[in-house]
Formats: sequence, structure tokens, C-alpha cells
Amino acid sequence: MVVCPKCGASMPDGTRFCQECGTVLEQAPRIAAVSEPMPAPAATPEASPAQAPANEPVSSTAAISPAPVPMPAPAPMTETAPAPQMSQAPYMNYGYQQPYGQPQQPSMAQSAPGAFSPAFCQMCGAPSGGTPFCQMCGSPMNGPASDPGKKGKKNKAKQGKDKNGKEKKGKAGLIIVILLAVLVIAGAAVFFLLSGNGKKNDSVDHLSSYGVYVQDGELFFTDFKNTNVELTDRLTNTDITDSDLFQSVEELSWLLQFTPNEKYVIYPDRVDDGSFSLYYREVKKLSSGAVKIDSGIDIDYNGILISSNSDLITYKKGDNLYQYSIKKGEKTKLATEVYYRNWLMTDDGRQLVYINTDGNLYYVNNGGDKEKLDSDVTELNWYMEGESICYKKTDSLYIRVLGKDKEKIDSDVSYIYYADGKGVLYYVKSEELRIKLEDLVTFDTLKKEECSYNPEEECVFYVTGMYRYLNGEKLCLTDNSNSLYLGPDGVVLVNTWESPEKLKVKVSELPYAPYFDKWDVSSAICEQQNKTCTYYLVGNEPGAVPVPLSIDANVYMKGFSNDGSCIYYMKDPKEDGPNADLYAYNVADGTEELYATDVYVYGVSCYDFGVAYFTDFSMKTNTGDLNINGEKVDFDVYPFLSRYYQDIDSFFYCTDYNYDRDDGTLNVYSVQSGKKQIISTDVLQYVPLKDGSVLYLYDYSYNSYSGEAYLFRNGKKIKVADDVVVLVDTTSRY
Repeated sequence: MVVCPKCGASMPDGTRFCQECGTVLEQAPRIAAVSEPMPAPAATPEASPAQAPANEPVSSTAAISPAPVPMPAPAPMTETAPAPQMSQAPYMNYGYQQPYGQPQQPSMAQSAPGAFSPAFCQMCGAPSGGTPFCQMCGSPMNGPASDPGKKGKKNKAKQGKDKNGKEKKGKAGLIIVILLAVLVIAGAAVFFLLSGNGKKNDSVDHLSSYGVYVQDGELFFTDFKNTNVELTDRLTNTDITDSDLFQSVEELSWLLQFTPNEKYVIYPDRVDDGSFSLYYREVKKLSSGAVKIDSGIDIDYNGILISSNSDLITYKKGDNLYQYSIKKGEKTKLATEVYYRNWLMTDDGRQLVYINTDGNLYYVNNGGDKEKLDSDVTELNWYMEGESICYKKTDSLYIRVLGKDKEKIDSDVSYIYYADGKGVLYYVKSEELRIKLEDLVTFDTLKKEECSYNPEEECVFYVTGMYRYLNGEKLCLTDNSNSLYLGPDGVVLVNTWESPEKLKVKVSELPYAPYFDKWDVSSAICEQQNKTCTYYLVGNEPGAVPVPLSIDANVYMKGFSNDGSCIYYMKDPKEDGPNADLYAYNVADGTEELYATDVYVYGVSCYDFGVAYFTDFSMKTNTGDLNINGEKVDFDVYPFLSRYYQDIDSFFYCTDYNYDRDDGTLNVYSVQSGKKQIISTDVLQYVPLKDGSVLYLYDYSYNSYSGEAYLFRNGKKIKVADDVVVLVDTTSRY
């Protein structure tokens, strides 16, 4: 078993790339002592190339109710049965920063049986194997095609100069020991489809009033009024290049935050050898200098957690959890021997639950003595906003109201699928099936003795039941499912398909008949299962019965409308690219309506205001036309630099995208007023602000790794700084 050094997900031995984030795993450490729960049984190297993409729940998450990092759904075919991951690591959405320990924001499930599953990696051409990330090169399997050679141009660019004007030498140091491969700017910066979640979202973006950027190897703060202030005096060692800093901006975004009241800025300094020192400054009194919180804090994507009253700062150092009070000016050790990321804290910073390295579950209230709640615990989540927790002990699922005895919910539980923190819990029970090849095939035109195969070889399947626990009542939503979609007010949509033991494949239809093995049969069975897919709608009332919907089996589900009256999905894929037709299913009368044609499969999102999507998407230019609620907003828009910000009711998007330069013309569109405005040409990166203005990086050069930072406010462009390496996105969610 190997552990991803970036996100903490556990993978079966032999996995080359993390199936949560795509990080290389060759050097990943093995688990010792207590095993952290592994990712859900998604397709492993034994899975079929025709396997559908992974599914993930959609949620409306409360302020202190961590939901799981979006995880792959159990695949019908896999050789091993890894347990799921329930790590509380921050969810990587590229468009926002989220403190460690805060609610995870599951994105809209992007899965579909059959037709939309990429069979081959678009970067290297290797078979997909059904995994989210290619096992040959680590590229996402469900993203648009791109040209790896163009990214290589940037890696060959000059490294820039240090403060003394000398050429810097490249070094994979700084925060990059965790992640150097991900470019969070440009093509992978803000992925449009991940910003919508299919239903009303209680957690929204919390935009800042201020800007932070990297210049001359240091962090700078600006309030856009007075002189820009240098926050750090030795952010990194002298061997770190501007190129390294550019590629490390996402890590900086996890470590730099403003308190909720924006009175203080919390930031890292003296980053070296995988650790950093943490400081804070009062925004209105920056000249008074920095206050040191602690040093030697490990960089492992823990980030920091700031309490809702802007006073308490919680962080993990080694195996210990600390909390620093700005008001008191002192730190307190809250817990010792905390196992990796298995800890949860309420947003007021007062209640803490965690698993230690021995698997013991503890509760700490208001910094007092710890209370042991249970032992041999492997999975942890909030169930009711700070009042109770749900956790998995061996294969049994428990709920415990804090201060009371635990209650056993069910046994033989594979993993907790999702807990909304408001009293609804979803979990999964899986059963392994091993079926011999000859029991899965029908010898039609070919006789059994004419075929060449291993009679002892077996295909391994997992029949997965989805369960809901609500108000003390347990309900089986479906006994064989691979996805769950949350709608408004607790309504859920689940799919189910036929068990593989009831399916047969004709030998004559196998690609290499009369020679075949478990790969061929597994793939064919997968396709058979896809054709049997049925969707059910389940109400939120006690004793609700799943109601079958007349939705075709082979669709690509996108989510609910805000009021839950219709469900959006895609079908009828086009042969010339990743486009299909978008349909709206009327829940009340069971009818479907063609909503839009030629829609980009990976560019549809449901929001409170309706649905946004791209049409006429071109693989050659990676652009399409942006549409909102059936109205065309603009043409030739680059989806991967487009995002809606609910706080300011604005869509930011780029047109005239230049793939070689990774920049385009930045525009903003107000959904409420229907007005759009051009901000600037040649924009590489942008960070919206609380008042609706935007800080952006203009005319960027990869030769010098620098550009000009501008503020666009009230229709005017104001230069903020020259020679800026990268902007730090301080957007947070809590």
C-alpha cells in the first residue's frame, strides 16, 4: 500500500499515479501503524478500458460539516478491494482556497456509463483502465485533449534572476516537494465545471478586499490604496527560482489566508526543507511588523484553520495539533500523536475530534482534557454540526452524540460516502464477486473447445449497495449503485444496474475471439451493465421509496435545477469531439426536453440561477460558446479559465485564448443584469475581489517569469506592480 505525498490518499501497491490528484507515487511512503482509509474501490490496473468515469456526491455543506474529498465510486471490476479514503485534506478545486479541516466541497458528479468514458489517455495514448488518472503519464482521463509539447516550452524557459541580479539555478525545493507537476495557472487554473454543484450551495466563495502577489522572491500585500508592503523577508532559500514559485502558487494559497473579518493576514515565511514558519500581521498596521506564530511547521497540505471569530489559528506540526490565540498571543498544544489528516474541528475552533496513531478516537472541548471515545477507528466525519460524529470501526458504522453513548448504525460497511452535517448520512456496503470466465460467456458461433482461455481465471466484481441514515431510520437506496446525486432539500438521485452474475457475453463479440482473457470479458460485461442502468429518485421523508425514472441508461448526469423540478443530463455524443446534447428531465410528469445541442460534455454546471454550458466546443482551439439559461453570452470562450463567483454574481471568462502564451481576453458577465464587460487582453491569471473588482496578471513572459499586475475597478485599470511572478489567490470557503 502506498500513500500519496500530496493529498494523503492511499493506493494499492504498484499504482504509479494517485487516483485522487495524479501525483507520481513511485517514491510514496508505505503505511505503518494505523492504516488511513483508502480511496473507494475505483478501477485499478485490472479494470476494463471501457469502465465509466468516477462518480462523486453533490452537496450543500454546512460550515462545520466536512464532506469527503470527491472519491471514485466503486468500479464493477477490479482485482483488489481497497477501502475508501476519508481524509480531511483540502479539496483541490484550483479556483479557491479552503483551509484544512474545513468542509470539503464535493463537485458535480461527472460520470456516465459507456459512451462518454475515455478509452485512451489523450496525452500519451495509453488505455484508460477506467482510472481517473492515466497510469502511464498521470494525466487526467476526463479532461480535454492538449499538447504536452506546449507545456514543455515553459519548462525550458529562463529561470529568472535573484535579488542581486544573478541567474538563479532551478531546484525542486520549497513547497514543491509536495507538488511540482501541477500548473495551477493558465490551462489548469480554474476548471469551469467544478464551480457548480447542482443545487443550492450553503458554502460560497469568500472573496478578499486585498491582493497578495510574488515579486523578487517574496510575498507582497496591497490594499490598492497605499504603497505595497513586502510581507516576507526570506520566503525561500536562494536556490528557488521564479519558475519554482510560479508553479508553487497553489501551495502558497493553502498557507496564506485572511481572517474572516479581514483584520489579519496569516502567511508563511522561511520555507525550507519541507517546513515553514507562520506569521501574521494586522492589515491596518502593517508597519508595526510581523508576529511569529510558530516555526518548523510541516508542509503537507494541512494548511491552517482560522476560527469564525478570527482569533484562533489551528495547525498541525509533526504529529501534534496546536492552536494559537491572536488575542492572548500564545499557543496551546491541543493534541498529540494525531494520525495524519484524520481530525475535524468546528468553525469556532472550540470542539476537536481526531484519531491518533494507535487508532483511538478522542474528543477535546474548548482546549480541555481529551476524552477517549473509541478505539480501532479508521474513518471519521461529522454527522450533526458539532453535536455528533459518525465513524467507522473495523467494518461497523457508528454515530455518537458527543457526551452520550455510541449507537451502531450498521455492520459490513465499506465506507462513509457522504455526511451533510445536518443529520443525513450516506454509506456504502460492498460485496465481492469472483466469477470464472466461462460462466460469464456464451459460446455461440464458437464452441468451447475452439476457444483459448484460462478456465481457472476469474473476473472480480463489486456489488455495491447505497444506504441512507436519516432521523434514526436506515434505508437501502439501491443494492447495486455507482453514483449518488444530492438534490434540494435532501432529495437524492441514485442509479442502479444489473449484477454481473446475471449477465452474459457472446464469445463471437469479444475483440480477440477465440482468444480471450479477463480483460476482454470484464470490458464486455461493463458495457452490458451500462445498458441496464436505471435511475431512481428518493424523497427525504422517513420511509421514502425509491421511484424509478424514465431516463435512458446511457446518459451523462449533470445535476438538479435549483428548485429540484428538473434534472439535467447529456446523451447522444458526437463523433467529432467531446460534445453531446443536453436534456432537461421534468420530475413532475416524467418527460424529457432537448435543452441544447452540441454541448461540451465537461462544461456544464448547475447553479442557483440555472444552468451554464458551452456549445460548439473545438478540440483544436479548446474554446466554445458560453451559454447561460439558454442564452448565448459570448463566443470562443476558453472553459478552463472561466468561473462563476456567487458572492458577486459574476462570471469571469476568457476569450481569444492563446495556447502558446496561456493567456486571453478577460471578461466579466453579470447574471442578474445580463451585462458583460471586457476587462483586458493578454491576461494569464485573475483573482476577483469582494467589491466585484478584479486583480489580474497582464502581458506575462515565461522567459522572465514576470508580468504586470493590474486592478480593474469601476471601469478603470490601475497598475499595481511590475515584474510580478504570480498572484496568490486568497479566496477561501468556510
